Amino acid sequence: MAQSSAIMFLYALVVTRPVNPPGVQPVITEEQLWKGLEHKARNPMDYLPTMISACNITVDDGYKVGFAKLKFTTFMKFNVNSQIVRDVTEEIEPHPLSIASLVKTGVRVTNIISYGASDGLLLTFTFANGSTPSSAIMSYAFAATRPVNPPGVEPVITEEQLWKALEHKARNPAAFVPMITSCKVTVDEGNKLVREVTFGNSPNVIKEEIEAHPSTIVYFEMNTGTRVTNIVSYGPDDELLLTYGFANGVPGVPADKPKPSAKELNAVVGKTVEGSIVVIRQMVKDGKI
Repeated sequence: MAQSSAIMFLYALVVTRPVNPPGVQPVITEEQLWKGLEHKARNPMDYLPTMISACNITVDDGYKVGFAKLKFTTFMKFNVNSQIVRDVTEEIEPHPLSIASLVKTGVRVTNIISYGASDGLLLTFTFANGSTPSSAIMSYAFAATRPVNPPGVEPVITEEQLWKALEHKARNPAAFVPMITSCKVTVDEGNKLVREVTFGNSPNVIKEEIEAHPSTIVYFEMNTGTRVTNIVSYGPDDELLLTYGFANGVPGVPADKPKPSAKELNAVVGKTVEGSIVVIRQMVKDGKI
């Protein structure tokens, strides 16, 4: 066990891929993809046969008010110098049909279903040594992904510029999220922040704990229970992508109404992502980043 530190993730990593590339059959639906991820949570050996040798589920509560929290122990084998076997306890919190967060000994793994600009289904896997997700009850979750540099758009935003903009956004969100009317950063420890924000005409102050994993993931944990994730990733053609994910509700979408369709949510969340990219491109033009 003394060798176990050799396999800890010391950085964040994100990979996004289209679920249904052109010409591939059969086409996988969002429902089928989610069922596959549910199966993966309980049967990880089928998906990671060279890494996970056994999985014993000790608690499976199923779905409770829209989300499930499972606890199980897996025995993982890592080929680092020599074979290392260690016991890892994971707590899994699915947010149908979009986000499943897994926490294992400080490492956070997130499987995200999102939609691209043309409503194409995407699957993103993220890895970061983040903190345990909150146990707040969700209404629903959704994520949208957009290309940072569509064909013909200038100037081209680099990964470094995109990340600097997200760091700026964490401290100065109003330009990116017009509904935020005030923001006070109360703690700033570099990659960990605490801020207090207000939305619109509401007098309510919302506390957010922010955790950044350069230059890939920013987690926003609100004291209202909403979790927001900003993710920088690359597509199959090495195109730079930006994903915004929301769990326990999507801001601006009433939680007491029937869930909008994926197309409707993709338009709402996608517009937020696109708006941020417009702001970031202007920052590049102005030489601010």
